[in-house]
Amino acid sequence: MNFFIHILFAGCWEYLYRTTLSKTGNLENYKQHHKKLARNFISLVHSLVIVLFTSYFQVNLIFTFIKYTSASYFLYDLIHTIKDTTSTMNVMNLGFMFHHIACITALDYYDLPPYQSYFVDIFLYSEISNILMYIVYHLLHTTENKHSNTIFTLQTAQTVLYVYLRGFVLFRVGWNLTTDPNVSQMVYGLWSVYVIGLVWGYKLCNQLLNNMRLKFPMLFGN
Repeated sequence: MNFFIHILFAGCWEYLYRTTLSKTGNLENYKQHHKKLARNFISLVHSLVIVLFTSYFQVNLIFTFIKYTSASYFLYDLIHTIKDTTSTMNVMNLGFMFHHIACITALDYYDLPPYQSYFVDIFLYSEISNILMYIVYHLLHTTENKHSNTIFTLQTAQTVLYVYLRGFVLFRVGWNLTTDPNVSQMVYGLWSVYVIGLVWGYKLCNQLLNNMRLKFPMLFGN
């Protein structure tokens, strides 16, 4: 039953995606980077919706909302990832696919009171950490000066926030979850999703370091 609801809601995300694309021209004539920008916008909408909703309602209601909103979003994005990367499949894309499948499965499997508060925190902090990343991605692909002070400042804030929330805050939440005597040891498998977040954080740190070398060459002896 849950799967059919996820499919239905995924159709809503797809409709929003296609509506976003149609705002600037013929859907069939879109270049790949325009499609990526549209997907990036949908991802930003998903993050904002989760963060705003989580701030106002009780845990059980929030979890139900996250379950159907996020699981359907991950299903929608998983389909696009598979469709758009069949000829360029790499480790990063496989990681995204595993992440989405794991999140959908966890939201359906752990819809029980002992888990709900932990998962609300996990999704809240995860989506907060994503917001600046989507904004930076949009700016990098829509502005000519990719090394402007504004973009560099946002990249720095994005990296610091992401590493702090994904590396430290979510580690604490995950540790509390896996050491809670009321939960199943099955949750240990979710640490694999945490590791994917760390890998992405490492990539963000490398990007920021490279930008710092370009912007402040004197600091690196260049």
